[in-house]
Formats: sequence, structure tokens, C-alpha cells
Amino acid sequence: MKRKLIKQMCHEWRDNIWLILSLMIVFTVVWGGLWLIYAQVYGYFIPRGYDCTDVYSLNVRIIEEGSPYYDEEGKDIETKRDDFRTLINRLKAHPTVESVMYHWGALPYNYNYMGTNVTVVDDTIPQYYGNNREASPEIVDVIKLKSLTGATSAQLKEMLQRGEILISNNSVFEEKGYDPISLKGRKVILGSDSSKEYRIGDVIQNVRRNDYEPAWAGTIITPLDSWWGQVAVRVKPGMGKKFEQAFNDNKDLRIQRNCFLTELERMSDVREANQRSIENEIRQLVVLVIFVLITIFLGLLGTFWFRIQQRVGEIAIRKICGATSRNILNRVMTEGLLLLLIAAIISSAIMWIFVIPGLFEKWGTTGMEVRTFLLQLGALILVALGIVASLLYPALRAMRIEPALAVKEE
Repeated sequence: MKRKLIKQMCHEWRDNIWLILSLMIVFTVVWGGLWLIYAQVYGYFIPRGYDCTDVYSLNVRIIEEGSPYYDEEGKDIETKRDDFRTLINRLKAHPTVESVMYHWGALPYNYNYMGTNVTVVDDTIPQYYGNNREASPEIVDVIKLKSLTGATSAQLKEMLQRGEILISNNSVFEEKGYDPISLKGRKVILGSDSSKEYRIGDVIQNVRRNDYEPAWAGTIITPLDSWWGQVAVRVKPGMGKKFEQAFNDNKDLRIQRNCFLTELERMSDVREANQRSIENEIRQLVVLVIFVLITIFLGLLGTFWFRIQQRVGEIAIRKICGATSRNILNRVMTEGLLLLLIAAIISSAIMWIFVIPGLFEKWGTTGMEVRTFLLQLGALILVALGIVASLLYPALRAMRIEPALAVKEE
């Protein structure tokens, strides 16, 4: 039966070529839609090296001279630093607070682009690139940094207190054949400033700027050596409302002479606002892909309906010759799936030669070969299901026609 089917397909090569070309386009479009969705959401499933649950963000402001609230005693720079230190210590002492840090753009969801290169001293190892997050050692406890080498939170804090830096895993660096863990303990310089050397204390899980970022860059945690900056507070579980009320009601937690803390924000709210546009884009893309799939299914239904209608007489003759409905249905389905397989092989060859290498240059190749194959397999399955659904009804309908009526015009 299979030999006869292939022989028949070869005899009908003109019609089949056009159908194969159509299926190549369909397969490529479905694969492209799946790839677009994957490119948007796959970062969400990568482990995040932070936890912003129960974390609040605060900004530091200074009352300027001329304000009715200006305090002459707090005008000196050192006094302002002392006042800032006092506010930090008051927050730490509050019963609802677990940990407090000060930082410059170290929290996720702020899209800071303070990227810099890490160059190993006296070595030819390629430069490591990452987003630089300057913060006090308490960042380890506030956003729950996670060591990749088994170091405890206390050990990570000690490293930052000693002036060492922390770096994260980095897919681009790993693509060059280097493991960031191999840099642990090495002396490095940041950017082009060779006047100051740092020691890499440990390697942590990457702190991405949002949940969906593909993490092409690493993370560099640099100890902030001055008492100034933004503030982040981790409260004890379930104590968020009490902390908010205490902060709003207790002036001592907010103001010390000319230094005051303001703009209290839950990081959960910052996350939602930051990622709302991304998630809306993902929803729109999913709806678009579903619409395209429905359109493709209707197109396949029309194509195969017309194809089956042309073969009503052939189906009747096969039934007269003893073929069962199951034999005919299997033959029809096998032909459609064989045409799809031929189209998928040709399309896959073209994409792997001309398209996918460019994607690998942008996204890297770590695990991408397997993911690309799985996406193509998913596209193949979706189109195959569409073909089966498109063939099933018209084939069953054609088989219900009485053979005598079907071959009346033959």
C-alpha cells in the first residue's frame, strides 16, 4: 500500500509541489510564531538570583536652604551623612524590619545600564561584562543573593565588607569557554580604571533587571564605600502593613534634620508596573499567534476539502475493490502527513543553514540547539494536528457517499 501511495504521489507531482510549497510556508510561519513567544517568555523560567518579596524601596532627599523646614545645624556634608546613617540605624532597629541596605541602582526592575567590563589582572582571559550594582553588604540579606559555590549569606556579606566584589554566572562569558567560578579569588580591575584592583570573592546567581530578561549580561556586586544612596528595606514576613503604618506615622523613621526618606514603594508594585508592558506584549503576541493558527487551519481545511472532493470517485472505486473505511482514512492521512514531512525537512534545512546561525549569534548556543529543535518539533506537531483535523471530516464525508453515486460520472 505504501509503495502504491508513493507511486501515486509521484504521478501527481505537479499538484503536490504546490501543496508542499504551501506547507513549507505554513510550517515556517508557525515555527516563527512559536519562536517569538519563546523569545519573550523563556527568561521567566530561568532561575532568578533575587527575591524581592517583602522588600520596600525608598529615596533619599535633602531639604534645601530656603525651605521653611531647613535646619541650619544639618547643612554640612558630614552632618548630612551622619543624619543619613542615623535614619538607617533607626530603620534597622524597628521591630518589623529584617534588614536595610543603601545602594545605587542595585534593585531589580529599574533598568539600570551601568554595565562595565571586568578584566583579570595579568591574564589573557576575555573580559567579563556585567551590570554593576553598588550596594552595602546588606544587599545579600535584602534581596537574598544566592551563591553558586555554596557560600552562606554571612560569608557573602563578609566578602563585601572586606571590599571584595561578587560576580554572577554569565551566558556570553560561558559561550567563550570560560566558567565564571574559575575567576573566584582572582584580582581584577573594573572598566578602564587600572588604579584600583578588586578581588572576586564569590560567584552568585545572576540578578536580572526583570523576570523576562534573557540574562545576556552578568551581575557585578560592588561594595558601596560611602554612607549615601537609595535605601531598600526587607521587612519580616507578614509585617508589611505594620511597617508602612509605622513609617507614615513615626516622623523619626523618615526625617533627621535636613535628611529625609520618601517615596516608599513596595517592590511588588514596582515589579508589576515595570513588567506590565512586557506582559501586555506577550498577551498580544499569543493572541496574534492563535489568530494565525486559526487562519492557517481554515486554509488547510479548504485546501484538503477541495483535494478530497476531487477524489470522491477514487475513494468509491477503492471501496468497491474491498478497501475498508479505515484503510482509506489511513491512506488519506498518511499522504497528508508525508507531504508535511517533506515540507518540514526542506524548510528546516533552509532555516538551519540561513536563519538559525544568525539567531545563535544573538542568543548564544548554550542549550539553543535543543530548544530550537523542540520548537520546530512543536511547529510540526501543530501543523500535523491541523492537517489531520482538516482531512478527517471531508474524508469521512466522502466515504459515506454510496459508491454507485460516486462513480456515476466515471
